[in-house]
Amino acid sequence: MRNLILALAVMAAIMTANAASAQGEKLGVFPSAFDAETPPELDVCDDHLVWRAPVFSSASFPEGFVEIMESQNGASDLSSGFEVEITESGYSATYHGGGIPDVYGEYALLAEAINHPGRVEATAEFTGASAFAAYEANLAYLKSQVFGPDGAAILLLIPQTARQLAVMATLGGGEISVSEEGRTYTGTGHYGAMLLKLALLAPLFDDEFGAPLLNAQPDASAFISIPALRAESDADGDGYSNLDEFLYFSSVSCDDAFGNPDAVSEELFVRAALSTSLTPESEEVETSLAQMAAGLLGNSFGSGTESLTLEDSGLTPEDFAAIDRNADNLLNFVELQFAAGAASPVHSADADTSGAIELEELLRAIQFFNAGGYHCDMATDDGYAPSLTKGRDTGCPAHASDFVHVDGVIELSELLRLVQFYNVGGYVSCIGVGEDGFCPTSGG
Repeated sequence: MRNLILALAVMAAIMTANAASAQGEKLGVFPSAFDAETPPELDVCDDHLVWRAPVFSSASFPEGFVEIMESQNGASDLSSGFEVEITESGYSATYHGGGIPDVYGEYALLAEAINHPGRVEATAEFTGASAFAAYEANLAYLKSQVFGPDGAAILLLIPQTARQLAVMATLGGGEISVSEEGRTYTGTGHYGAMLLKLALLAPLFDDEFGAPLLNAQPDASAFISIPALRAESDADGDGYSNLDEFLYFSSVSCDDAFGNPDAVSEELFVRAALSTSLTPESEEVETSLAQMAAGLLGNSFGSGTESLTLEDSGLTPEDFAAIDRNADNLLNFVELQFAAGAASPVHSADADTSGAIELEELLRAIQFFNAGGYHCDMATDDGYAPSLTKGRDTGCPAHASDFVHVDGVIELSELLRLVQFYNVGGYVSCIGVGEDGFCPTSGG
């Protein structure tokens, strides 16, 4: 593995140098290679998926490593607190949650400020230019003082890793501590989360790549941070914290953003957090269809309810029609689930919306597991059907049990999560806390 990686790194370096010479441009892994007036387009959703890159297709990473490095497909909230334990097979992580999902939350705010500096409110404590300068300086420091020359060669293959760490350093805040026996990492904040990921990367770069890090635990003072972009802060100075606006406005998850390059930059949360013209009290703010559907699922569409009429729903005819996919003038569970997407408080497997996973519903998920996949099917009770063809069907939201890789496949660990809900007797929605957006609870 080490020889393969180093050989590919050398090849990548030669190809990059040749391309730069041929085009007469200064190219490189880090933003310092870009002209200051044309900052790089940061794609925070794409960058956190680097460990699925083809070059690593045959790699055998420790258990839990990829999930932590990918921030659970972008949905985890490491910055609100975490505990990671080193086990015999790898890593076991616990997230405290309660804040904003890191990747498509706070990371997206920084990316928006860098990619579209004109959208940053004039009253903000920072500018797009200062955000870019901080990010660039942090990235350069990581390259020279943390990874060093040998590590930089590896980064030619995986530049997303350094970009992700630089984003975390720029958001900053928090700390990390290690237990006396060195088997448990406990921390908070984006700086703390960055140190956690560096701690996990250190043995990989040393043992597998033969490129030990120069300093796997750099001091916080070495980085330039922008506290205004953190969850508890108020980036645009409108009196609402970034967390307040995240909880109020609809947010596009990384899963929703795939295949839609404009999704993250156009989501309401990012716009609201950086502009005083859009607040929870703005008259121009309209509740999204996802919020409406989620509200009906959580309130009007309780156990025993099979459908809602226009009068029952309280929606306008236009909004009702937008959710009523089969145009039968009734809203059923599947239509509301598809409209609510990640905002739904009801688990995809809970077709009777009882707040508990019944045996029949568990067996349905086992059917997907045995088949090797699932696809969208509006004609079924839960909106899905078994599929022998692997690959995500983007015609509907991913099944709630497909939360690790969101790839159209229910894996054993994901199925066991549903078994946990079945055994306990119920679940509740806990977006940002539960690994899949749900938490077990007795009673349903």
